[in-house]
Amino acid sequence: YMHKPNRDNWISRRRNKRINVSKRVDFEYEGKSQFAFTRDIGARGAFLRTSRPIPLKSEVDFAIKLESDQEPVVVRGLVVRLNETGSEVGMALSFLVDDQEESLAAISHFVLQSFETKLVSRLERNPNDQRALYEMSEIERERDNIPEAEQYLRTLVDINPEHERANFD
Repeated sequence: YMHKPNRDNWISRRRNKRINVSKRVDFEYEGKSQFAFTRDIGARGAFLRTSRPIPLKSEVDFAIKLESDQEPVVVRGLVVRLNETGSEVGMALSFLVDDQEESLAAISHFVLQSFETKLVSRLERNPNDQRALYEMSEIERERDNIPEAEQYLRTLVDINPEHERANFD
């Protein structure tokens, strides 16, 4: 038994950030046009709210309308989980990584930009907002801006030295 450092409840275990946002998604399954709305979306996947989820392991092209003034981003995804009962009926998608770098980059940019906009205004109101600093470090890490990510973490440790021992991985 190893003692795990106390992890603040806002430190995410997910490798990529997801944003809770409702965007229209159009797709075709067995020749029928369908649509759904995202509950959340990240660079690697999304959860779609729909009363008619398609079967597990289905591989489909999804057209996601991220910005109202832009063409939808078409991304190939795999249905990895179904929620067929409860308040969140729908399906979880994992985006396939092969041969769609442009689509995945567009989704990642949208997600990180949306997060950053909110966090910047939070930090303007309170420069010592520890959660916002941590989230900014995660955004920069996801963008592969490691020096910027480290700078946010250093600021966080300056505010609260207890974070120095925390394992953020």
